[in-house]
Amino acid sequence: MKIEDSIAKYFSEIPDNHPVTLRHLANHTSGLPGIDVLKNIYNLFDSQTPRDPFCPYSLNEAIQYFKTHTQEPKVKFRYSNVGMGLLGYLLANELHTDFETAITRRIVEPLNLTNTFISIPPSKENTVLKGYSVRGHNKPPLEMNEFMAAGAIRSTVDDLLKFLKIHIGNQNSGYLLTHQATHTISKDVSIGLGWVLEDDIIWHNGSTKGFSSYLGFNKKQQTGVVILSNYRSSILATNPLEMGKNILQLLQNSL
Repeated sequence: MKIEDSIAKYFSEIPDNHPVTLRHLANHTSGLPGIDVLKNIYNLFDSQTPRDPFCPYSLNEAIQYFKTHTQEPKVKFRYSNVGMGLLGYLLANELHTDFETAITRRIVEPLNLTNTFISIPPSKENTVLKGYSVRGHNKPPLEMNEFMAAGAIRSTVDDLLKFLKIHIGNQNSGYLLTHQATHTISKDVSIGLGWVLEDDIIWHNGSTKGFSSYLGFNKKQQTGVVILSNYRSSILATNPLEMGKNILQLLQNSL
């Protein structure tokens, strides 16, 4: 697979030489709506189509979207869980397996991430924290099926520090590829393959109905931060993204 492959190469329903490529999915420039108000309203009246949380489109609906939108995306950057989820689906499909098995074989087992998984093993059920909403209400475990790459992975700080260490190490060409800028958002911010590149920091954050997180690192200074919270912070409140950036700034100023 190559990042400039058209998505049409992987879906027979999509017209040949479709302008959207795997790179567009990886850096959120595919044109897929991040939040589509009309689609969300439509979804309220369609209880028959299963859709993953935070993903307004099902797999078939995403394919149909690209089938009917055949022009180069006019919107240059729009964060899309569906786009990232679709990319994960394609990568796993090319490995002739599902996304969970793919990351287990390619990442979890090689890095010995003993507490990283999607499906909760029976032996780990009592160790998984409950998540809480902004109002402090308990939320059920997140279940994603078609677009697992959009946020289905469960992990720990220790495991993510191992993952972070590999990225800082500059020894794995596959990981290094994801650090290269593929789209410029502003003077100081670019997008690699999934990662946000801001000054010397490479980072990503996440938030679901009951959890929030941040992982960021500075390869030049060999520093990194992982923050996991079983609480969904409100937009205006202090959150893992803000805390992570502040900690990395403090580390930078102390060196």
